[in-house]
Amino acid sequence: MAYTYDGTIPAPWLARGVFEFDPTKQGLIAHLVARIIQSDDKQGTLPLIKRESTMPMNQELRRAPGANYQRGQGEVDGSAYECIGYGYERKIPKETAAFFRTIMDAQLNAAKVVKGELLLGREKRVADLLFNATTFASYLTDLHAAPWDAAASDVIGAVGAAVETVRKRTGVKPNALFLGSTQKTNLLTVNTAIRGLLSGLHVATPAMIDQFLADILGLKYVFSGEAVYNSAKEGATISVTDVWNEDYAMVAKVAETDDPQEPCVARIVNWRAMGEGTDVDMGVYYEPQSKSQVVQGDLYEDELIVDAQYGQLLEVDPTS
Repeated sequence: MAYTYDGTIPAPWLARGVFEFDPTKQGLIAHLVARIIQSDDKQGTLPLIKRESTMPMNQELRRAPGANYQRGQGEVDGSAYECIGYGYERKIPKETAAFFRTIMDAQLNAAKVVKGELLLGREKRVADLLFNATTFASYLTDLHAAPWDAAASDVIGAVGAAVETVRKRTGVKPNALFLGSTQKTNLLTVNTAIRGLLSGLHVATPAMIDQFLADILGLKYVFSGEAVYNSAKEGATISVTDVWNEDYAMVAKVAETDDPQEPCVARIVNWRAMGEGTDVDMGVYYEPQSKSQVVQGDLYEDELIVDAQYGQLLEVDPTS
């Protein structure tokens, strides 16, 4: 016997279930700390104009009439990239789509899961790329003696020292601190100095707190990675794990524009052919053997350290 539906059937428990977790709204920061630039080519070389070629040298520039000019020679290097294809899909059986059709858009829900999985993968790759004590071994500050979960730690001084370290090393002042959610919570709720300065804010919004924290630290941005994932095997009890390692934070120069000439610590190169102006290419197809719709997503990109010297990694957790 076939069932038909006349209008919407109230099902508040299902409505809650649909929005129990939205994977696309996790406080992702990978695209902020490694700003995306799009490429017409799937692979190639990203030209890098060497800092040594552009930094002024304070040479003697006086010249007599008819005399030769002081002359320099520019040096251009390159960083090879290859936009790797990442893909994920979600199947919607015909029966499932029919059952839920009066309550939710099954395709839209599946698309959120697909996009969330792809963006989470990017987030994890960028976090592992930047919070890497091997890559940044020469640009690492050990703060075990003054961990950020201790009330009296001089976080403001530590960040200020990192800013000056990068500036004196590169000639460019860092503009951002990025860290995991746990360490940001420590700064706002544990650190005595920062709490004292924040106490003057009344009815502060999250955006106001972030900006005020950045101002306190002498930076333009503070980016907090909120993303989590399930590290348990499928079917097992969920084990929620942070993407951004709470052992580390980083002070760095991050790109603010799409211009590849802008100095920065890292970039994401996205292959334009998979969707002009977008970073995830979505599609739907029908799978007749299972009588299912399949929502499919593609992401082609590479994550690159442009210049590690633009970042100072801070080891801030005493337990590791």
